[in-house]
Amino acid sequence: MRKHPRLPLIVLSLLIWKATPSQAAPLGQTVAEMASNCEVFRSVDVRTGKLSFKADDFRTGVCWGSFLSFFYFANLVEETQRSPLHVCPPESAKVATFIQIFIEYADQHPQYANEPFGIIAQVALMQAFPCRGDTITGSG
Repeated sequence: MRKHPRLPLIVLSLLIWKATPSQAAPLGQTVAEMASNCEVFRSVDVRTGKLSFKADDFRTGVCWGSFLSFFYFANLVEETQRSPLHVCPPESAKVATFIQIFIEYADQHPQYANEPFGIIAQVALMQAFPCRGDTITGSG
């Protein structure tokens, strides 16, 4: 994991932006919508590290790109040696792992179907990959 000196400011900006109610509607990605975009990843065997499906549509790309961002930020470490997202995946985790965790969480928590996917995805990932010393609250 690499250190990034401006990471706390970047993360704070992203958190404020995604928590701003006026921004939620234009994003248009609810939990249900993103789960639909990610449907093709249900059957991926993440152990092999190979994706054996045709992923040439825009919706699949939206899913992959969204979780690639989560994956990237989860694998950065602040100067304090803490994950800015409070997500500490093992080195064996892959982007497809993150996607499958989100899909499973969405299936188990249908009450969040109309919530912004980014917030719920982060909760799912924090619960799946807690960092040492972090206390996770919320429904699970």
